[in-house]
Parts: sequence; C-alpha cells; structure tokens
Amino acid sequence: SQYNVTIENTGEENAIIEYTWVPTSDKTLIEKYFAALPEEERPISGTAGALDRRQKLQYQVKSFLKIIDYCFSSLRIFIYSSKHCTMKIGEVGIVTDHGKKSEIWHPNCFRCHTCQQRLVDMLYFYKDGDYYCGRHYGDTMYPRCAGCDELIFSKEYTFAESKNWHFDHFCCFGCDKQLGGHRYMVRDDQPYCFDCYMTKFAKCCQTCHGKIAPDQQRISYKELHWHASGRCFQLGVYFSIGTERVLKIHLFDPKSEGRII
Repeated sequence: SQYNVTIENTGEENAIIEYTWVPTSDKTLIEKYFAALPEEERPISGTAGALDRRQKLQYQVKSFLKIIDYCFSSLRIFIYSSKHCTMKIGEVGIVTDHGKKSEIWHPNCFRCHTCQQRLVDMLYFYKDGDYYCGRHYGDTMYPRCAGCDELIFSKEYTFAESKNWHFDHFCCFGCDKQLGGHRYMVRDDQPYCFDCYMTKFAKCCQTCHGKIAPDQQRISYKELHWHASGRCFQLGVYFSIGTERVLKIHLFDPKSEGRII
C-alpha cells in the first residue's frame, strides 16, 4: 500500500485525484479498487471519505496499541477479508493466507465480524475463523471498562449494572467517589453515591420537608410527595391545594411507587 498518491483519472479529462491511501502502485488496479467502494467512502484528500477513514483507523488503533503494550508476544496480526457475495471474473478481489484458501472478497466486503466496518485498509485480526478490527479483536480477549472505554488487563475488576469496570473507574457520576463496596443508585444509566442521589434527585416531603430516600415508600399527588407514614400522611385529614380540597388517605399501591389510588 502507499499513502498520499496522485493519479490522473481516465474517466475525466485532465482530472487529477489525490488519494490519502491506495492499495497498490498499479493505476488500473487502483481505479478498479475504488470503483468497488461507495463514492462517499473513497479516501480522496480533503473529502469526508478521507476523514472517515482516518477516524476509523484512530478508533481501531487505540485498542490495538493497548494490546501491544500489554503483551506483544501474544499478537497475531493479519490482513484479512470476508466473503459476502459472488465474485465475477475480472473484478478486483482480495485473498488472504488465513481462513479457507478458496475465499475471495470484494474490497467493500471486508467487514469486522462484530461492527461490520470495512477492514481492507485498516489493521486486521483473525481468530477462530472470524476477522475483526483492532477494537473488537481486543474485546474477544479482555473485558472493556464502561468508565474509560479501555480494555481491562487486570484479573480483578468490578462488575456492576451488567458492565465491567476498572476498580478505580466505578465512581459516582456526581462527585467521582469510588462506589466499590458502597451503596449506590442508578439514574439515567449513571451510578450515583447515596449522598449525591439524595441531593440531586430525592423528592421532598410536604409535611416534614425532609428528603424521601429511594428505599422509602412515598405517596404522591401530582408534583407533591409525602413519606408513606402516619406522621407525614395522616388518614382522613383534609387539606387544600389551590381551589381543590384533597383527602389524605393511607391507601396506596407499593408496586406503583406509592402513588395515591
């Protein structure tokens, strides 16, 4: 492969195209190769296609470099392809030394087994009959931290909310307090320590003006809330809300978060 190559397009008069990457020095093969790709994904200098290729490469190389730093001797890096359709004679085809010897792929059919990103000009990995980008090959080897989005190489880590975390990265979304071994609540898919949750999200009781903890039953009427106790919500007592008179009742459904029924 070569980088920053300028060629004359035979399809247009005096049209000069600069590619940020090409698979070969053969001009005819270059034209056939890029004709097999969607026009918006061709890495022509200064276009969205070139930017897209660079972003995908950075996305994959990040995980690849982490694996190298951890254990270079265990890596097996492959230039790969994946067969998804029928080839015709005369079309540009890609072959690999891995997998079945009879397999041939179109350039646009080189796809990661997990994310389906095209892999023909990226870093490729082969494992158990499938081909992966650098990121998702790493995911087959090690868990990934939901906090920092990096692979976890340590044998000990936290598993919470159906996700994996480095010990230091399972923290309160509000104050960064480490939550391992501590009480926490989840709001909008983010973990919070008890204090932050009470400060940010807990409802305030209309009678005692204290916060209602998430594990306490409460009674609600529109935007008003009470502790579900005789002290804060007395049976048979009328009170006014604007022009309405409301009867406080002690009947509520615990399964419906204590709302009045």
